[in-house]
Amino acid sequence: MRVKQKRFLQGVLLTITAILSGANIVLAEGNIFDQNWNDREIQQRIEMGIKTNRMGFATLSFVDQNGRPVSEVEVKVEQTRSDFLFGANIFYLNGYDSPEMNRKYEEMFTRLFNFATVGFYWNWVEPKPGDLRYDRNSPFIVRKPAPDVVVDFCRKNQLEMRGHPLCWVPSQPDWLPRDKEKLASLQRKRFQEIGARYARKIKYWDVVNEPTNRHVDAVLPDDCTCWALQLTDKYFTPENALSVNTTTIDSWLNFYWEDSPFYLLVKNLQLRGARLDFIGMQFHIDGHAFAEDFYAGKVLTPEHLSRVLDQYGKLGLPIHISEITLPTPRTPDGEEMQAKAARHLYRLWFSHPNVQAITWWNLGDDHATMFYECKGALMRPGLVPKPSYVALDRLINHEWKTRLVLTSEKESKIKFQGFYGSYTITARHKGKIQTETIHLSKTGFNEFEIRFR
Repeated sequence: MRVKQKRFLQGVLLTITAILSGANIVLAEGNIFDQNWNDREIQQRIEMGIKTNRMGFATLSFVDQNGRPVSEVEVKVEQTRSDFLFGANIFYLNGYDSPEMNRKYEEMFTRLFNFATVGFYWNWVEPKPGDLRYDRNSPFIVRKPAPDVVVDFCRKNQLEMRGHPLCWVPSQPDWLPRDKEKLASLQRKRFQEIGARYARKIKYWDVVNEPTNRHVDAVLPDDCTCWALQLTDKYFTPENALSVNTTTIDSWLNFYWEDSPFYLLVKNLQLRGARLDFIGMQFHIDGHAFAEDFYAGKVLTPEHLSRVLDQYGKLGLPIHISEITLPTPRTPDGEEMQAKAARHLYRLWFSHPNVQAITWWNLGDDHATMFYECKGALMRPGLVPKPSYVALDRLINHEWKTRLVLTSEKESKIKFQGFYGSYTITARHKGKIQTETIHLSKTGFNEFEIRFR
């Protein structure tokens, strides 16, 4: 039986049962969320996708100092870093009044994430003409840290970075002229400055944010999205990865297969030769009505999300789930519901071959801005972890990290399956201990020699 037909019958049966028992229909419908996500076919696809797309095999060969094979080796395999990018925006770096809270923010961020979104909103970094706020000594503004400060922190903690955004109408400062040619000249200067200062430090860049959602009266250069990508290609490096990042509505709801507006935009850019290295798809569930429909299993079901990802995967580009806000329902078990939904969503996204990164938007509810009321972050005020933070920690740092203890017995080789990423290998043989680092790559040969010295 097809999944869609089966769910329909399950929903009908649930509703009939509720009517006969006098139960509240709204509560009955709420259970559809669990039915959708616990469907056997959905779960099998997710499990298979994780094993197929996120794991590979490595072979360890053991030799003595003369290159002769040795056996009966005890091996500890410990993954230290994932190739997959798990992130959040890092806008509240140094944003608390006390050093202790700032240290806690840093610790809670780096415990969970290896990827940080760095703010380059034009009105943040150039509030007045020529008054640039890139330097680490720039005047401090809460939730608008100078990019140099963030880059220093991320490089110190080995966090990959995404610059966001180079072009976005709502972030244009008030002092900009409403003349297309003058605006284009200023944007060209901005792109050139940022490229010269950060292109070799930050790999990923959202060149244009929400291109399908700009106001009809917005003043922009003609053919702005293509123009901005070409400009970035000129002033940045070939090693940078460039994207367009679109809204939740145009990512998941305005979906008409190959006729979806965002899909058509990306396809158009590709056909015209614009450089585009990945695409960003937001996932902000903003508004209580939207959230209620989501938790009732009425919108953004796993079947629909998979369908959308499969279609966008045909573009041949990596996909970043670029900004996530998942509200906490206004119920006694609301935080547990948020955590359950977060776990389901991350597993589905992680399993898909085209998804390269997942970015939750705000770490804490007390430093969210436009999404404050929905409490869509991972931590309560004061950086107290919610169940959702714990759920993601369990996935990222436990279920999706490989840790093994193995013995080669009579063989001089060991083969293991693990998640793609960096590893520390500790091998013991006849009192000798040898420690090596390896990288299990999706595209590599993944055969490694451990030589006892």
